[in-house]
Amino acid sequence: DGEADTDDKWFFKFQRTLEASPAQVVRYAWGGRPVWIAAPPVEASNAAWPPPCGKCGAPRIFELQLLPTLLHELRRRCPDRVAGLDIEWGTLAVYT
Repeated sequence: DGEADTDDKWFFKFQRTLEASPAQVVRYAWGGRPVWIAAPPVEASNAAWPPPCGKCGAPRIFELQLLPTLLHELRRRCPDRVAGLDIEWGTLAVYT
């Protein structure tokens, strides 16, 4: 299946990148690009994405991404604060 092969390609690249520091919870790369865990959203392939700031019109620049290890660490270190929290993500990209 072509879609599964594509997702595997993205996942293996994500995994290789994080192997250097498997406990990291935030990946900071101002002006870089996110490392996608699966094929990125269609919008990400558009040169106009992400859209400019809605207040000032300035272009947005990739700054950091929250990694799935953050959820694991929160659940491990603060179980009382995240009890019942039903949230998961692969890549949460922040553009500023």
